[in-house]
Amino acid sequence: MPVFLLNKADLCTQEEIETALSQIRHIAPGTALHALSAEKNEGVETLNRYVAKGVTVSLVGNSGVGKSTLINRLTGTDLLKT
Repeated sequence: MPVFLLNKADLCTQEEIETALSQIRHIAPGTALHALSAEKNEGVETLNRYVAKGVTVSLVGNSGVGKSTLINRLTGTDLLKT
């Protein structure tokens, strides 16, 4: 099941977040969407429903979008250098 994550929400206005979510809803209707800030550990807990033992998860995104920080938050360790 694909899930769209908009990381670094702390760097955006609420209007910018809503615009981005609206655009994603238009091209991927019915897909789960989450705006969060891995850096500030805000909204990361909502991902617990997708991450579980025995479940494969893949994070895809451009360099600098916060994939490593998100992995560190999800694992509760500094597993990856950021």
